[in-house]
Amino acid sequence: MTSFDFFFEYSDASNRILFVGAGWDTLLTAVFIIRGNDMIPPEPSENTNPCSVIADKFILIHETKNWEEALNYCRKYHHDLVSITNLIEQELVEEKAKNANTSHVWLGLRYKCVFGLWLWVSDRLVCYENWANETITDQCDLSVAMETGGENKWFKKYDYEEFNFICSLW
Repeated sequence: MTSFDFFFEYSDASNRILFVGAGWDTLLTAVFIIRGNDMIPPEPSENTNPCSVIADKFILIHETKNWEEALNYCRKYHHDLVSITNLIEQELVEEKAKNANTSHVWLGLRYKCVFGLWLWVSDRLVCYENWANETITDQCDLSVAMETGGENKWFKKYDYEEFNFICSLW
């Protein structure tokens, strides 16, 4: 029997989609769709890409806002500012960011002065990182924006700067 390191679920009006995975280096091991009491595993094919389901977890917002406005917008109209916890999510967010019309996009990562830590808005610790080599030290009023071109590195930016942003949908 396989043990899974993570499990999460998405539901809409007619389906529940379960995502399960094993290991920190892979996001997805399996996707199952549940309709009523029936669990339907995906049909294997060359075109099956379970990550395409997860790609729909994110949306690029072309409005230009400061970090706090972006956070409030995402929480009001979607779910939250995006949290990137592994390489696959990084790559999916990079794909969304390609269509931005600003040099960077806000992520849901902010420096918490009280704790002296960088935390995702989902309250998760930063385990996966893609920092640019910067000389800016950790200080209050800093959040993270990812460059929309080049290597898509993460940069510490002042909260009042304005960029497009990426929301998570669930």
